[in-house]
Formats: sequence, C-alpha cells, structure tokens
Amino acid sequence: MWFANKRPGIDFHSILKLLFFADKDHLNEWGRPIVGDRYNALQYGPVAQMTYDILKRDPLALEELKTASTDLPFEVQNSYCVYPHRAPDLDRLSETDVDALEAAWERYAHLDFKERTDESHRHPAYRNAELAGRQTMSYADFLEGEMSNPEVIADLEETGPRLRL
Repeated sequence: MWFANKRPGIDFHSILKLLFFADKDHLNEWGRPIVGDRYNALQYGPVAQMTYDILKRDPLALEELKTASTDLPFEVQNSYCVYPHRAPDLDRLSETDVDALEAAWERYAHLDFKERTDESHRHPAYRNAELAGRQTMSYADFLEGEMSNPEVIADLEETGPRLRL
C-alpha cells in the first residue's frame, strides 16, 4: 500500500482516486497501467474494483489473492482508514511505476474529497462510461494526446482483458 505508507490513515477515496490518476498517467506515458485493475465509474469517481474489494476485505477478492484478511499488509480502522503493516514491496514496482505514484501524490493528495471527486469526474474515461450508461470504464478512454491512436487502442483491446492485479 504505497499511498498508506505516504500517509498512514489515508482513506479509501484518496487511495482509489490517486491510483486512478497514477494509472492514467502511467498508461499515457509508458503504454501500460500500473496495476491493471478494472475501473468502474461510480458515484464518487473512478474506482479500481479489485483494489477496492481488497481494501474492503471482500471474501471473494481475498480468495482470488489466495490470502486471508489477517495476512494483508495493512489494516483498516474506522471502516475506511488504511494503516500499513510494512513498507511497500518496491521489487514489485518499476521505477516508472513509483514515479507515476509520486506524481499523483504530489498533484492530487492535497485535494479534499469534493475536489478529488470533481477532478476525476472531469476525465473523459469517467464521462464516457457515465454517458454510455455503463459502469465499466475503458482503458482506451484513459488515453490522451498522441497515445490516443488506433494502434495503441487496438493493442489495449487485445491485452486489456488480460490485465490483472
């Protein structure tokens, strides 16, 4: 839990929005998201669904991870505040992953709940899902500028279903 180590007691909303911004930027810079989670457009903005399920200690998500809630590297207090049990395993993150996480932290961690929500609602990936009446957001809609081209989108459509945490 990279963000929980930056601010012990960080809330779910902050983690999920910061991860969205980091994933979006990393995808646009390096052609892949950091975690490869499935994003849903929910009321308070984009949510990396498996990450959210793990934070909530959802039994099915934990079964998928083949872990027990007592083995997670964090604990949740007051229903939604995350405290780390250890430092993040930096062997599982590339240098560019850490750079994107740090950039999202610097740019968005100071925002309050409403500001983070509003900022995430402005992104085309969120708006497109909402306008189409679908919950699942498309990684193709995360792409901006030069990355938003048919070749990159075709690659995402081919590899996207296999992206996993």
